[in-house]
Amino acid sequence: MSGWIHAREIVEEQSVSGAVDEYSKQYARFDKVYLALTWLLARRCHNLPGRRPREVDGVQYYLYKMQGDPMADTPDIVILYTFNDQQVNIIAVEAQECDENSE
Repeated sequence: MSGWIHAREIVEEQSVSGAVDEYSKQYARFDKVYLALTWLLARRCHNLPGRRPREVDGVQYYLYKMQGDPMADTPDIVILYTFNDQQVNIIAVEAQECDENSE
């Protein structure tokens, strides 16, 4: 369980903080899902299933999609981030109505 003990600091770009505020107004449970997602990123950003790395100018960027749940009224959330041993830097976040047909 040592992998869960080390938690990186979550750092959001200013535009991300604004988007989180807007999505929290738009989607009833966005704030709870986003909090859970950042908790997970802080502990498992290096080992999430489905994460998609891409290198640009020597920087490794990761795109992660958390599928929403229509029964729980939670949106799909996509996060673009980078990380190192101390921090997860959230570059962008996008939320949209849950696509019941996506996998």
